[in-house]
Order: sequence, then structure tokens, then C-alpha cells
Amino acid sequence: QTAVLGPENVRAYLNKLTTELTVRKQALLDARAIDDRAAIARLAHAIASAGGNLGFAGLYRAARAVETEMTRERGGPQADVSMSLELLDASLDDALARIPDLIAQQTP
Repeated sequence: QTAVLGPENVRAYLNKLTTELTVRKQALLDARAIDDRAAIARLAHAIASAGGNLGFAGLYRAARAVETEMTRERGGPQADVSMSLELLDASLDDALARIPDLIAQQTP
């Protein structure tokens, strides 16, 4: 990504990702508290897109799994998604912890 975008742009994207993931993590916690499956699905989709665009494959997979589980037909079985949500939460924490090092690697 650095070769194509340049270190300055990669730093900017990573800084934006930090803010976006932090905000979406809190919104996800709020949506979980009221069991708003539609909001959880939307947030998981946005997290998957943001993480996937910058190479956070684990975050992408965890978010897609939650999105898929949340968008199952209302009449169909709705599995207990607590494990998937816990994995997504851990993946968010991992990504947020790794970003500062990735930003530092972009500094000449």
C-alpha cells in the first residue's frame, strides 16, 4: 500500500481508520446493549470495509461473520452471535493496538 499511496497518505488513512474504528466500536457496544440487529449489521459492514481496505484481514473476517449472522432472515434461525461479537471486539482492539506501529513505520 505504501508504494502505491505513499507514506504520507498511508499515515493519513491509518489516522482516519483509528478514529473511525473507535467511533464504530462504541456505536457497536450501544447497538448490542439494545439488541439492534440492523444497526449491528450496518456497523459490522462498515468495519469490514474499513479494515479490509487497509489490510486488516482478521478484522475484515470477524466483521463479515457478524454482518452475515445479523442479516439472516428474520423468520429463520438466529444463532447466538455472542462469540462472533466477542471475536469482532477483540479484532477491533487488535487493529487499534497495531495502528500506531504501522503509522510509525511510515515515518521517514
